[in-house]
Amino acid sequence: MVLKTVIKVLLIMLLPLGIYAEMMSVATRKANVRKGPDGNNEILWEAWIYTPFKIIDKEGMWYKVTDFEDDAGWVHSSALSGAPSVIVNSEKAYIRKGPGSEYQAVWMLERGYPLKFIKQKGNWYHVSDGEEIDGWIHKSVVWGFVK
Repeated sequence: MVLKTVIKVLLIMLLPLGIYAEMMSVATRKANVRKGPDGNNEILWEAWIYTPFKIIDKEGMWYKVTDFEDDAGWVHSSALSGAPSVIVNSEKAYIRKGPGSEYQAVWMLERGYPLKFIKQKGNWYHVSDGEEIDGWIHKSVVWGFVK
């Protein structure tokens, strides 16, 4: 009985876990999301810097990714990094001066706006777009990954 349990545990540990659930973000100004893992494939859309993706497969130097809307495509590894980022997944979201709803809202962002994650305080993320926008957003209105 113990031997069967040990064997089951070992088999589970040896199953190829792959790279599923890994997250990456766009590291370049824009990245082409393509239909297949090749630079000659059709461009499905362009993703802006800091756009987070869930990695679902890899072929050579290409990652198959999904975004916050579950749209899928392929992105070259040179356009991605492990830097944490989030994207607004509600119709609108407010960037505030501090980590709380009592702080003044200084920006209103629309669905699909990507942001670099800086740090977390409770349920609030300090984020930036690398240019003008810098402040705090509630974690309930974004999708992505943080460290």
